[in-house]
Amino acid sequence: MNALLATLFLILTAWAQDEPAPMSFDDFEFAAEELDAPAAAARRAKRSESISLLTELSVASDADSSQRADVMLRLAHLLHQQGRETHDRALTERAAKLYARLLADFPEHAQVDHITFHLGFALASLGEEASIEALSLVVKRYPGSEYVPHAMLHLGEVYFARGDYLRAAKAYERAEGPEFPFADFAVYKHAWALHRGGDAMAAIDRMAVAIQQSRPGLVRTAIDALVYWSEAAGRTVDAAMTTRVVKRRFGDCRDDLPAHQSRLAAEPMAAAAFDAQLAITTCAHAVGNPWRSGRAALEARFGPGSAWWKLQDGPTRRHARQALREARAW
Repeated sequence: MNALLATLFLILTAWAQDEPAPMSFDDFEFAAEELDAPAAAARRAKRSESISLLTELSVASDADSSQRADVMLRLAHLLHQQGRETHDRALTERAAKLYARLLADFPEHAQVDHITFHLGFALASLGEEASIEALSLVVKRYPGSEYVPHAMLHLGEVYFARGDYLRAAKAYERAEGPEFPFADFAVYKHAWALHRGGDAMAAIDRMAVAIQQSRPGLVRTAIDALVYWSEAAGRTVDAAMTTRVVKRRFGDCRDDLPAHQSRLAAEPMAAAAFDAQLAITTCAHAVGNPWRSGRAALEARFGPGSAWWKLQDGPTRRHARQALREARAW
């Protein structure tokens, strides 16, 4: 058994010859996009169309109408999302200006906490110091808002980028609540902030927690950091952790993606094509965040009424219907 564990640890240390770099929130959120590039490109094209349409509507709407506020808010969200995905600073700047104008023109808006957070988020994407004030305002003025953990996470990102690792660690820690959808990323970056701040042992312990809590796409980079830091500190990863790490590392769903993609491309209308796309979509859901898993695209391509659906027999349709029903519950 000792020889086996020694071999496993050698496998682990072989992954981390160079110190890994910390993952940013954008890298984390958009990891799923890389798994299904055609679907991501289609979403960006559709988003561009929506941006053009909403831009026209925002000009045509009455200056003080609630409709104008709703149009501006939706447009700002689309601009920021598109700007982040395509690294287009001009789009993100437009988004930030829209959020600021919304707060100025509609200070009593029902979603003022939401708008304030997104202003801070957009400013953070631009690397603007003013993002700290906007994000802090969410926490101070709206302590019961659902956007408080979002604000703390992005405050952590701002402080981390500025090299203020003590403040970053405190901010990430406040975003680790069990109901927060990005809590696993907060734990992961909390560990990185501790490491960069010089608390090596605490960083190792926190990254071990991240490995237990995180989705597959984050686990891989968390493992690399844990192993590298442990080796540098002269600390051996314990036997139980080593076994779990090896199991999770080699269980990453991305390892099977080339086979699924080849099957889908070779026979797009075959019964097996649905399972191939379902595996790709499920992996995107696991690696990325649960709001960006491509479920709508899956249903459009393989759901009732699609060209694929019409060619399938009863058992295949029943299987697909059940799988789609389960996917809606993600």
